[in-house]
Amino acid sequence: KQAMLAAIVESSDDAIISKDLNGMISSWNSGAEKIFGYHEREVIGKHISILIPEYRLDEETHIISRIRKGEKVDHFQTTRLTKKGDEIHISLTVSPVKDSRGNIIGASKVARDVTREKKAEEQIRDLSQKKDEFIALASHELKTPLTSLSGFMQIIDRSVSEPTTKLFVGKSMKMLEKLNVLIGDLFDISKIESGKLQFQFERIDLASFVTDLVETA
Repeated sequence: KQAMLAAIVESSDDAIISKDLNGMISSWNSGAEKIFGYHEREVIGKHISILIPEYRLDEETHIISRIRKGEKVDHFQTTRLTKKGDEIHISLTVSPVKDSRGNIIGASKVARDVTREKKAEEQIRDLSQKKDEFIALASHELKTPLTSLSGFMQIIDRSVSEPTTKLFVGKSMKMLEKLNVLIGDLFDISKIESGKLQFQFERIDLASFVTDLVETA
């Protein structure tokens, strides 16, 4: 059973590291070597702080204090340092290690490199922000000429009396109103995604609605 567990640990792509309660590294698998760049012989007997950015050293104190209480630290999102000095994002799970008498003598740490996932999340957030900015800009730039067109059509409507011309002007004004609604719908996409869109229900004349569709089809 021990041989099987050792084989699993050694073949894992995750970093599996053990340390004593003073933070001294006592085991180091091949996954840890791939993620952090240190060979086993370079880290055994050294303090775990070689992997921790200076501004995150307090995290180790917090983790060890929880381990001493027999608590498990599950999927803790943080950053750590590689041998080259690069800072990577990891998901960290730390569990107490006990001896045959049940005394806590150290900690077992499993670290998964989630740098690629974090960068993807940041790119998605950046693209989403740019999309919102584009929608807001497009809505504003489209509404400005529509407002002017609407004003011009109202002036024309008041200045003509010929029935056919007046009919076409009226239909043009209706189309401008629909365009204005469509632009508003475009702007509402960001509200839908953020869950802030408010719905307003109202009754419509179905016959008139269908007639408008037929006339504009």
